Amino acid sequence: MVNICRRIIQTIVENLSAAKTITNEEIQQTGEDLATELGRALETKIRVSAIKTRLENLQ
Repeated sequence: MVNICRRIIQTIVENLSAAKTITNEEIQQTGEDLATELGRALETKIRVSAIKTRLENLQ
């Protein structure tokens, strides 16, 4: 999951950096895309932490 998120973020940043001119809409969309990836990463972290806690409680 971590590597997938890193690649997605890297691709987003590279696409923005490669553009000769950037519109406000493109900047807005990039921010939204990055926010979505952050949300996915945080959601995954919460789920993994919950699973880890459950497994530790089984011992």
